[in-house]
Amino acid sequence: MIRVMVMEDDRAAMDITCRYVEKVDGFSIVGRAYDGNEAKAMVLRLDPDLIILDNDMPKKNGMELLEELRRENHAVSTLFLTATSDLEIIARAEALGIVDYLVKPIGLDRLRMSLEKCIPT
Repeated sequence: MIRVMVMEDDRAAMDITCRYVEKVDGFSIVGRAYDGNEAKAMVLRLDPDLIILDNDMPKKNGMELLEELRRENHAVSTLFLTATSDLEIIARAEALGIVDYLVKPIGLDRLRMSLEKCIPT
């Protein structure tokens, strides 16, 4: 089972993302964070296999969180799921080794494709 933590400040979007993740075999939600500081603490405490990050977050955005985690040698698999389609942000995220970058809104099939990239072979 791949343990997933989701970082999203919009509660409706959080609920949809979590429902989608749990519809994909082999994935379970272990944590939900509504701001970047909460997300950092949860990643360190829960040690998830995968985090799904929104970039536009209060207190610390998704990119800041990912950069901090990488500086601290935390190599957790990461998907960005955000409305931010800024090419600079996408390039920075890809340079930090994200699995995929998804621009909202997305459907279950698109998320499933990204999640399946996270399954060890």
